[in-house]
Amino acid sequence: MTRVIRQAFYYPYQDLLAGQKILCSQPQLVNVTLIQPGALIEEAASGYDISIDKVGVGISYTDLSAAMVEIAMEGRFADIPAVVVTSKAGYDFGRYAGVILPKVVKGLAASFLPGFWMVNDLTARFWS
Repeated sequence: MTRVIRQAFYYPYQDLLAGQKILCSQPQLVNVTLIQPGALIEEAASGYDISIDKVGVGISYTDLSAAMVEIAMEGRFADIPAVVVTSKAGYDFGRYAGVILPKVVKGLAASFLPGFWMVNDLTARFWS
């Protein structure tokens, strides 16, 4: 499944890796803790978990922002290179399948079908 998701979101991941490389290239200038959320979901906050080993499926925008503030403000995260953040309700794949799977399908289509985004944009304009 990891391979499918990496292929579906290849270009956004490449952008993230390039930005990460720039940020981490001068550790004496800035202390970086990478925050790695699951799928970003528009829903109400349910609380969040910050972990270095426990991975969930999704996180709400509100929970992600609260976790980011805590990570920035708490000294205990200063020497940790990367953390995973997940909403407390974000461990159930079935809850988010309807949001995540269409995005994965669209990402795979964009990876393998030339002109996908042009057709997608034209279709979106026609239906809106």
